[in-house]
Amino acid sequence: MNEARYTELIAAFLSGNIGDNEQKELLDWIAASETNQTYFDELSESWELAASYEPEFLVRAEKSWDSLIQKLDEHEAKQGLGGTSTPKANSVQTQTNRPAKVVRMSPWKPLLSVAATLLLLGAIGLYWFSAQEGNAGNGLADVLRINSGSESKEVVLPDGSKAWLNKNSTIEYLASFEDRKVSLVGEAMFEVLKDNGRSFTVNTPETQTTVLGTRFNVRAFPDEEDIVVTVESGKVRFEELKGESVLLSPGLAAAYDKQSKDLARQEPASPNALSWQTQKLAFDNSKLMEVINSIERHFKIDIEEPNRDLLNCHFTGTFKEPKLDEIIEVIEFGLDVKVSKKGKQYSIEGKGC
Repeated sequence: MNEARYTELIAAFLSGNIGDNEQKELLDWIAASETNQTYFDELSESWELAASYEPEFLVRAEKSWDSLIQKLDEHEAKQGLGGTSTPKANSVQTQTNRPAKVVRMSPWKPLLSVAATLLLLGAIGLYWFSAQEGNAGNGLADVLRINSGSESKEVVLPDGSKAWLNKNSTIEYLASFEDRKVSLVGEAMFEVLKDNGRSFTVNTPETQTTVLGTRFNVRAFPDEEDIVVTVESGKVRFEELKGESVLLSPGLAAAYDKQSKDLARQEPASPNALSWQTQKLAFDNSKLMEVINSIERHFKIDIEEPNRDLLNCHFTGTFKEPKLDEIIEVIEFGLDVKVSKKGKQYSIEGKGC
């Protein structure tokens, strides 16, 4: 599938108007290569820089692109450089068939970057306005969507509660917020204020989490097998939509397996379940499997399960603002193992402990 498709998916993702299946398709594509990740990050940064502009700016993006290309052609023709021979942005597909990393070197590279940003904004603008029209037609014009893009984001909800969104995550709720219900795709930490006994609910396509006032984390990425709720304070009821539920207290967690439909309590919760927010990975004589699970979750990578002898190894280390290369280097030295990478897949080899 060509890059036009993924530019459209990125536009839908950044504007908060992407379905679960499309988001999974996009996340799989991003994870497939570093080039794809870079392309996504660059467009996300462009969107964030333009976030302060009024929506009306978006619909002018196509005209801005046409004007910019025409001026570049005229100027380069005068300088004897020849035209850019770049077709006008009559459609998103025309402009995005080129590989993201192929750039014609010229003194106008910064301006062409601006033009690419305008193209993305044009696509997002179409999604934004179509979403508003669709919402109005369905009586849902008061639904608000907030997407974190490539960086985590703090959101203050209408009742004063707070949500911290992990990157590539989206929440959606009614602007009135009378029902105190939030829909989540991705991962978020919630700090919920008590409100005269009114419950606060976080919904995913498969589960529901209900609280009165507490601090808890919900991880529900479409491309992961489990939905995991971790409780930091207060009481939380975590249930799958068919009715099975568990009551969780501080320090506990529960996971819902999307394939088996099983809901299982985890005692205690993983010590690094909130590493995405704390920006800290800590291991205290931890089994290697626990170390692997924490690293996979934090960096969203896959590590091939090593032989059983290695699984008996224990590891101790603390990493603030963890970097994958740094952690791998310490593990290799501390456990006398070799960590290799092929694509997004990592493997660990060694004699064991």
